[in-house]
Amino acid sequence: MRYTLPTQHFLYFGVQVKRGKLDAMGKSRAGNANIAEIHNQALMMLAHEIFDPETNRRVLVDHEFIAAGGEITKAARNWLGNGVPQCRRRAAVWV
Repeated sequence: MRYTLPTQHFLYFGVQVKRGKLDAMGKSRAGNANIAEIHNQALMMLAHEIFDPETNRRVLVDHEFIAAGGEITKAARNWLGNGVPQCRRRAAVWV
C-alpha cells in the first residue's frame, strides 16, 4: 500500500496477516505461530525492495502491520518489539 503525504513524499506499507494465535513459546502448538518466524519474515519485508510502477522506482517498505486472527500474547509483542534492530526500526504496528 502507498500513501502520499501533503509534501508529495510517499509512505509504503507492508502487511502480514496470520491466522491463529501468535506466541513466544519455543515450540508452537498446532494452530499457533511462533513469533520468531514472524520476526524473520518482518525483517525480510523491511529489507526487500518493491517496485512502484507509478513512480518507476524501487523502494523500501516504511511501515509494517502484523494482523492475527487470534491473540498476540504480551510476551510475543515484547519479543517482537525488542527483536527488531534499531537500524531497521522504521515503524511497526501490531493488531
